[in-house]
Order: sequence, then C-alpha cells, then structure tokens
Amino acid sequence: LEFQPCCSDPAAGCACGERKMPDTCPSCGSSEIETDSARGSQVCTRCGTVLEDNLIISEVQFAESGGTSNVVGQSVNADGSKPFSLLGPSGFHSGYTRDSRMMTIDNGRKSIAQLAASLALQTHHIDSAHRYFKLAVEHRFIQGRKTEHVVAVCLYIVCRYEKTSHMLLDFADALQVNVFTLGSVYLKLVLRLNIRGMPIIDPSLYILRFASKMDFGDRTHEVGRTALRLVGRMKRDWIQVGRRPSGICGAALLVAARMHGFHRTQKDVVAVVRVCDSTLRKRLEEFEDTPSSSLTMSEFMKIDMESEADPPAYTQSRKRARLEAQTAKEAPAIVDERAAAEMEKVMNDPSFAALNTDARAGAQAGSAVPGVAPAPISGAITVSDDGALRHGGAPPAPPAAPAATVDAGPAAPMDDETLSDLDDGEIGDFILDKDESAIKESVWKEENKAYIAAMKSKAAQAERDLENGVVKPDKKKKNKKKVREQKGTYSNATEAMQQLLAQKQYKVSPKINYAVLKVLGIAPPEDEGAAPSDEASANPSSLEPVAETSTGQ
Repeated sequence: LEFQPCCSDPAAGCACGERKMPDTCPSCGSSEIETDSARGSQVCTRCGTVLEDNLIISEVQFAESGGTSNVVGQSVNADGSKPFSLLGPSGFHSGYTRDSRMMTIDNGRKSIAQLAASLALQTHHIDSAHRYFKLAVEHRFIQGRKTEHVVAVCLYIVCRYEKTSHMLLDFADALQVNVFTLGSVYLKLVLRLNIRGMPIIDPSLYILRFASKMDFGDRTHEVGRTALRLVGRMKRDWIQVGRRPSGICGAALLVAARMHGFHRTQKDVVAVVRVCDSTLRKRLEEFEDTPSSSLTMSEFMKIDMESEADPPAYTQSRKRARLEAQTAKEAPAIVDERAAAEMEKVMNDPSFAALNTDARAGAQAGSAVPGVAPAPISGAITVSDDGALRHGGAPPAPPAAPAATVDAGPAAPMDDETLSDLDDGEIGDFILDKDESAIKESVWKEENKAYIAAMKSKAAQAERDLENGVVKPDKKKKNKKKVREQKGTYSNATEAMQQLLAQKQYKVSPKINYAVLKVLGIAPPEDEGAAPSDEASANPSSLEPVAETSTGQ
C-alpha cells in the first residue's frame, strides 16, 4: 500500500510525516470506503479489504475503577520514540510527565522563537531550525555546549538555505558572544549532521541592507542597484571568490556612493559593514587592477565586458615574479651606484681630507732617510686595472719572478681556505703599504679617541699611585683548591683518635670529656678544646679504663 506525502515539495524541508489515505481500494478499485475515526480504520465495503487499522487514536477515553476515573492507554509523542503516561503522581489527570530529551527539545524551540523574534525571522524559519535542533539532540551534539549557541547555529543554517540577509555576526551580537565561537560550533554541527550542499553566501543579499544604513535618502535604490552591478562585475573578475561578503559589499557601496555624488569615507563604510580598513582598501585595490575600473559611469552602466580579469592571487604572484626578476637583473648596477655614491661622500667629507693630509705628512716624515727619496703620495683614491683599491695613485708592484719548483709527486688537492689559487700580484694587492697603513692608523685613532684618552688617563693614574706608594689590592680572588689529605694506616685505635682530633676540619663536640681522653693517653687539641662536664671532672675514674690492645698481641 503506497502513501503520498502531504507536502507537494518534500525538498522544501517539511518533515511532518503525515500521510494521505488512498481514495480507491487497491484490490478492487472501488471508491466505496468506510472510515471509522473512533477505531482508526478504513474498510472497503465492496470487497471487505481492510485498508487501514490504526491502533493509535486521537481520542481520549476514561475508565472508572475503584471510584476514580483514569485515562485509557498511553500517549505517544510526535516522534514516536517513547510513550508517556497522562496521569499525575496521584493517579489523577493533573498533568503528564515527560523525559528529559523532550524537555530539552521544547526548551530549544522556545529559545529559537526568542532569537528569531529579535532578528525578525518568520515562523517557517523557526520550524526548520527546530528540526535541525532535534537532530542535534539525537546526535548528542548539545552535550558540553551551550544551548543558545546550538540554537543560533541552527537558525543560521536555515538562513543560509533561505538566503536571507542575516550574517553570523548578527547572531553573535544578539547573544553577546564571540563570532568565532559560533563559527566553530557551526562547522562542527555541519560535520556532525553531514550537511552537504551548503549554499555559498552571495554578497548581493546584503547590499540593500547596508545601503539603507548609509543615509542615501530617496536614492538608496539607485545606489543599491549600482552596487549590485559592481558586485556582479567583481564576481566575474574573481574578486568575490574566497572573500568575505562584507568586504565585497563595502567596496561596492563605496564606489557606488562616489559614482552617484555621495561623499562617503572609508570610515563611514567600515562602521556599517563592520570590516577592517585594510580589508576594504585591499578590495578597492583589487578592483582597480581590473579593466572595468577604467570605464566611466555611463560606460559601466551600459557596457557589459565579456572578458574576465585574472584572479587577484594570480596577478599578485605574477607581479612578485617580475619584481624579483628585475631586482636580480639590476642588483649589480644598484650595488655599483651605491658604492660610488658612498665613496664620493667619503671623499668630500672635510674630516677625511684632514686625516689624509695628516697621513701624508706623517708618511713623508717617516720616510726621510738619507739617500732614499720619499714615495709620491696623492690625496686621490684610484682603482687599478685589476680592480684593487689604492691610495696615492701608485702603480701596483710588479709580480715576483716565479721561483724554481721541485717536483714532489702528484699535486695535493686544492683547499678552499688557503691562498694557493692566488698569484703574488693579487696577494700583494691585499697587503697595505706604508702610506695606506698610516691612513688606516689615523682613521682608527680618530674613531677611538675616547678609548685612547681613557687608557692614557688610566696609565698616568697608575704611575702616580706607584710614585706615592699606593698599592691597590688585586680584586680577583683566586680559588684555592682544598688539598684532601690522604688517610694513612694507624697502628692502633689511640693513634687514629689522636690524628682525628688533630685535624681542624673536624668539629669536636663540646660534650666530650677530655679528662677521660687524657687518662686514656689521648691528647685533645689545644685550640678547640671544650670544658668537660662537672660529673666527669669530679670523678674521672668513674669510667672504666679501656684496655689498650697492641697489634702485636
């Protein structure tokens, strides 16, 4: 026997479960069917076929027993999961008891109704959200979570399917919770209920809502229509993919407001769509890179460009690759330009010219040797043909004649840390001559004037202290290692005790009676002795003498 669902569109979300009874008998095809609502049965009057025999009836019957009236049977809830009695605790019809799951579901519906009323949602939204909430209860999803969070997520899922202008941020504001907390619960509920085919949020759903908050007056509809056209253009140019709808709406509304002559700043748009300034600015920059941004207002409203721009991520990667290639190509030239600029800056510095003059004077004075002419020194810094930096323009020394070599067998492998791959001329370029050393020394002294003055002052103070006989103690403490005495062998116990008392690192107890030790022939230490007790001093012989045993016996 086949039944037809009561709803014309089962995919719309109706799950009432009610069925329509057939109009004809499936056995004989007769339409003469007798229905008994009291018994809940349907019988064909022609062939006698029982079409329906429902034991669950919608009527309430009472029976008297013992002078009381009781309800006949049990009540079954809409889910049919568990029957419950209609009698109260005293046996009278004073109410009915339910399990905790039913109470949770009813409380959830109340919470859904309250939240939907604050967000101006309709009744069918509440019914659909209640069905999702019952599924969450059956899957034990509400355990360990707040009911208000699950209720908000169920309503948000319905809003996504119904394509209303509600965002998850609206539910977070209504509940005064963090939007990321609701987002986490939403993702987990979708995975738990295995909800597939969740529609992607269309930014055009929020255009009119945001436009009504920006005080456009009578031209709100015009601005909103232009913003919708901009959103469609952004969608074709791949700007919408992977972006939050609030940022897309904010960029479209800002451009549309400027196109219609409204002066709206980024701060005004951010306060309405509730996104970051950098996000809105980035969406505008991405739209600026598209061909549509070069059109005028009239051209944009009339012309529909068939071409699509590349995705922003692809465009940015291409720009980055071109920039890296150009930087790698121009890097040597940039380095040479910077080096030349730095060299010219150093040469034009007056302090460097003064140092160079002092160095020339010192070099000429130091080279005044009879019979030897001083080397010509020039203040210019030149670069030789082999690329070596030289002062005074002196030509590089000629390479030394190759010395005779002795064949010592196969050549040793080249070591990167040695200078075996350089000839004498290249090595000579690295060594400073007398003039260059003088310049370098004068530069070092100029840079470290404070340190040199401090060292001279310290040396002069040390000489004065030495003349006056002032000797400062050494501040460094030398850690003396304790020499551990080796334990030797003793001939008897008395000798061992004497050696023990003689060692100062052992603390001798003041409770020892040293008078008894003298009787035994053991001398106590002179500096660490302690006064003997009164009883032991008065009667030293009270202790029994210990017989000294010799090792020879």
